[in-house]
Amino acid sequence: MTSLIIQILHVTGATSCLGLKNAGVGSTDGEYVIYVRPECNTPMKVYCYGMNTSSPKEFVTLPAGVQNNYAYIYAKRLPHRPYSARYKCSGQPGAMNYSAAGLTKFRKVRVDLERMAIIRNDYTFAKSDPFGRRIAYGSAGDCFSMHYGGACRRGHFKVDLTHTGLRLKPSTEWQPIGFPPGIEMHEYKKSKDGTLVSAKCGGWCGKCRPVGEMLLEQTVCTQDEGENLSQSKGILISVLSRRIIR
Repeated sequence: MTSLIIQILHVTGATSCLGLKNAGVGSTDGEYVIYVRPECNTPMKVYCYGMNTSSPKEFVTLPAGVQNNYAYIYAKRLPHRPYSARYKCSGQPGAMNYSAAGLTKFRKVRVDLERMAIIRNDYTFAKSDPFGRRIAYGSAGDCFSMHYGGACRRGHFKVDLTHTGLRLKPSTEWQPIGFPPGIEMHEYKKSKDGTLVSAKCGGWCGKCRPVGEMLLEQTVCTQDEGENLSQSKGILISVLSRRIIR
């Protein structure tokens, strides 16, 4: 039988998993709710990993699941010969595959709490196709066709931060890179609330990725007023530690 124990603790000064560990609040890996930003009176839920080490890391669990949080670079390529074949959008693939191809699905993403940015190339809670490469979160591509048409793009990605309490900052955008010059992303979508992003990308060879870092902000951030605001600058941390005992 599974029982759930929830403990609410109050700690001063801890704004990271290491801070919680040093304060004696948490010693096991799991979900914690902490007040990360002194200017924000709304807590943020993080998964602390490596609490039995000297440098635990912060992750965010992705409730939308791996089907909505993946990065895919397509492996097949159109034939090199005749030369005209590579300008098509369909046809029998050639014998050579794209060496940079791979599929990676993410259950959690690591977050730098100081910069409030996703660390895209952390694969601690990700699973990759064993026959391909690990692909960074929020990226996609292919080397399938030189055609400019969007229907030719075979690589794609999805980012879904729904129910994490976080969203991408409006300044966080994506860009296509690669060959041929002027290649564009296809079906690029970013929701108005900043929680969803997806696109199809590729070229000969081409891909897409964020412009700079994937910067985050909390979806809800309330602020204290007057005397309470000055008190909040002492960074009073409320921590909700959840432990499941079987």
